[in-house]
Amino acid sequence: MNNSSEEIVKLVNEFSDFQKENPEKKISIEDFCIHYLNAKSDSLRHETDDFGMSLDTQITALVSGLNRYANHYTKKAMKEIGFNNSEDWFYLVSLLGSKPIKKADLIHQHISEFPSGIEVINRLLKANLILEMQDEDDKRSKKVSLTTLGIEVLENSFPYLEKIGPMAFSKINDIEKRILLNLLKRLDLHHRNHYKHVKDKNLEEAYQVLMN
Repeated sequence: MNNSSEEIVKLVNEFSDFQKENPEKKISIEDFCIHYLNAKSDSLRHETDDFGMSLDTQITALVSGLNRYANHYTKKAMKEIGFNNSEDWFYLVSLLGSKPIKKADLIHQHISEFPSGIEVINRLLKANLILEMQDEDDKRSKKVSLTTLGIEVLENSFPYLEKIGPMAFSKINDIEKRILLNLLKRLDLHHRNHYKHVKDKNLEEAYQVLMN
């Protein structure tokens, strides 16, 4: 029996045990998955609960920490491809395969302050990685798109940037990654839908919006 088969048998046995422990309840696959993931995380709880932080606060702290690690690894990749910062690269890659986009929309997409977003766009224009054109539907606006050089630079950068994900997430398996990805997508959609409404509000006002 190979490792995959052994893991499946183990999972089936654990599901059977969970059913026996809850004879009064009709157990769904979703119930078992939640139970299984909670059981797997039990061994870590003593490391994260010492300060009496709520689950939300623990998650916030860990996501913030993981973001710093990923940024640290990303900076190493930026040096390899000759970029001074990762923000320029992320603006550039977001244009790959897309139609020309308004400058303001590109900045909003990256949740940047308008002046800093314009600085990024100007750097990319100066480096001939993107080009700008008049928006035919709105004469007050300009759109940007990738140049041939921009596409070439991105293609050359991918072998370096593709190492960042495995460096950050190699300790969880593909199933766990899919679960994490789905959860993060739900959170990202929620915040993208509300960000423009809370951007200029104070903490309490933003809290009331996001909690409703």
